[in-house]
Amino acid sequence: MKPSIFNFLGEFSSTLEELGLRIETLLWDQPQAAMTQMRLFGEKLISMVFEQENMSEVYPLKQVEKINRLFKQDVISENIYKRLEYIRKKGNIASHQVTEIGPEVVIRAH
Repeated sequence: MKPSIFNFLGEFSSTLEELGLRIETLLWDQPQAAMTQMRLFGEKLISMVFEQENMSEVYPLKQVEKINRLFKQDVISENIYKRLEYIRKKGNIASHQVTEIGPEVVIRAH
């Protein structure tokens, strides 16, 4: 396995590590696909935090609602909140619009 900033995640979640490695592989050649994978990474991470914090959902929450709830309950800082929102919004664009995104968008999220 090649060195990656995501390798440490294997201790906590092989899924997060795999997504991170996939993001790095796609970054330069397929930035739109990398951003979509980054969105999945964010969703998985948020789900894990919800579970760790024993935050139950009475009904299924949208990703934006989960991020807002974590921020409002002081589980995540404002800096992390802004980063997760960036990943969510840019991931939506990458997944749902034909508009090309460049590597700089993914690097900022990375």
